[in-house]
Amino acid sequence: MEAVKKQPDTLKLEIVKEEKKLKFFVVDDDEYFNNIVKSYIKRIGEEINIQVETRCFLNGNDCIRKITTNPDFVILDFYLDENNDITLTGYDVLEKIKKYNSDIRVIIISQMHEWENFEEEFMKFGASGFLKKDDELYDNLKKMITDSDIDLL
Repeated sequence: MEAVKKQPDTLKLEIVKEEKKLKFFVVDDDEYFNNIVKSYIKRIGEEINIQVETRCFLNGNDCIRKITTNPDFVILDFYLDENNDITLTGYDVLEKIKKYNSDIRVIIISQMHEWENFEEEFMKFGASGFLKKDDELYDNLKKMITDSDIDLL
């Protein structure tokens, strides 16, 4: 007769907590500025104790090609090399993002003060907010991220 091994009465369950990771796209035709925003996002993630992943793009076309990775936020320059006819404008990129997934939060950013004249139009296209490229950029970006409707826990 074969010996039957006794099974333990209790099972040991290992619970693995999945870390929340916020994904960001930064779209600006100025590589230096992209790197500044990327460093800000990293610092904000450390301060609010959340993992972040940031991808930078120098044009809207590259951003749209990768949009299927579903970033939580896209920080989008108002002016994307407006002198280049084959480059998508901020409007074009915003419209394409929202057609693909209306839940992606798109924050329009610009150093131009005239964008305030276009705020209502961008909101109609689905922009989540607006940031100026100024001395308060870090604090305003952090506030937009922490005040968003994304569950950060």
